[in-house]
Amino acid sequence: MEMSVEHAFHLAGTASKDALRAAVHAAPAHSTSRAILRATILQCDGDVTRSIAVLESASECADTHDMTYLVELLGPAYVSVDRLEDLGRLLGRANAARESPSHASLRAVLAARAGDIGAAQALCGPLSRAAATEPDDLRRGRIYQRLAMAAYYCEEHEAASNFALAAARTLADIGAHRGAAAAYSVIYAIHHTVTGDIEAAYEFATAMVAEARACGNRSMETAGLVAQYELAAELADDAAVTQLRSQLRSRSLPQQYGERFASALAEALWSAWRGDFSTVVAIASIA
Repeated sequence: MEMSVEHAFHLAGTASKDALRAAVHAAPAHSTSRAILRATILQCDGDVTRSIAVLESASECADTHDMTYLVELLGPAYVSVDRLEDLGRLLGRANAARESPSHASLRAVLAARAGDIGAAQALCGPLSRAAATEPDDLRRGRIYQRLAMAAYYCEEHEAASNFALAAARTLADIGAHRGAAAAYSVIYAIHHTVTGDIEAAYEFATAMVAEARACGNRSMETAGLVAQYELAAELADDAAVTQLRSQLRSRSLPQQYGERFASALAEALWSAWRGDFSTVVAIASIA
């Protein structure tokens, strides 16, 4: 039985990398389903550029039905590499009169990222209400995740934290651990860089690591461990510092990061929670 695009999309959100690799071999060659699975594997491995290329290639000949799912994955990828004009064109291909809340949430991110705060805020209120009644857990989690990003770009940090927490809990409950890890990293970043609540930041960095481990996402896990290491040092938790240093050194990180993770932390985590794992890989030199 041929794998449906719906099933491939669900696997892209919830399956481990091993399961994704097995599924990609079962998907028909040159199908949208196969492209979705391949692109997800590439993104998990940190190759965002190739992931986008695979999705773009699939979108060139996709019908309206398949484009619904490609937009869900290609849109956030464009945000992660600041290709806002491409995101705008992608959303423009959709029928605005029939735009789903999930696609509209991407439009809110686009508006906020472009500095059109009024347009973003006008979208976020109705989208928050729509998310609360969305029957599909994966889509609901994705909407909350994008609302968190839009709020973050609007510098509405309390709202961003609340939306991210809703996203993390929703996605974790259905085994969508990659999305949950990314959502927890948003809350970590807010507590660390905005509120200054180091203990809360450590808690959410820990949650980020746990979710990343659950799905085998080594790049996100490493970013979370880096966050824990730096925060443990700030909290003067010598036992945690020793344990985390050992874990990070076992990953063959460059020597210069052995005692100076903080210098790379902001750039690494900023990239990680946006989904740009290629930057994290470059910083941490993880193969």
